[in-house]
Amino acid sequence: MAFLIWLESTAISVWIRESPSLWAFPFILYLHTLGLALLAGISTAFAIWVIRFAKTYPIAPMRQYFAYMWLGLAINTVSGLLLLAAYPAKALTNPVFYVKLVAIFAALAILGQLERRLFVDSNPQQALTPSVTNKRLALAMIALWLVATGTGRFLAYTHRILMASEPGFY
Repeated sequence: MAFLIWLESTAISVWIRESPSLWAFPFILYLHTLGLALLAGISTAFAIWVIRFAKTYPIAPMRQYFAYMWLGLAINTVSGLLLLAAYPAKALTNPVFYVKLVAIFAALAILGQLERRLFVDSNPQQALTPSVTNKRLALAMIALWLVATGTGRFLAYTHRILMASEPGFY
């Protein structure tokens, strides 16, 4: 509990949470949404390509989008840590937060596996017939991104504790 109280009283936490500046909480939340669009949006499009269009179109042009996905991951990591710093007790005491993290890590693991399977283990200059396993992985990744985005949105409404320093928290 002392760690949560300390974290929410740091200068960066107070600034993000209490500043009237648009560069504080609103901008960080915007960056988190931008990172989500890059990572989850493009990887979902990639999964749809695996499921439906891989037989028709070569995979080579898809490779360029992985840089944008990994950029989205970097943006989401930094903005997510800043949002966590603003309200650490709100997130860290909420089981929905942990469901979100598990869904994100699982989706990233699948994305990495699909990247390896399709770019390392195949000829990227040709169209390919994805295996049933690759299609199932792609479907699972889409489902995990839906879980991650849904639980992320629910975090605003499912918390019982907003601040560790509130009376009656501990």
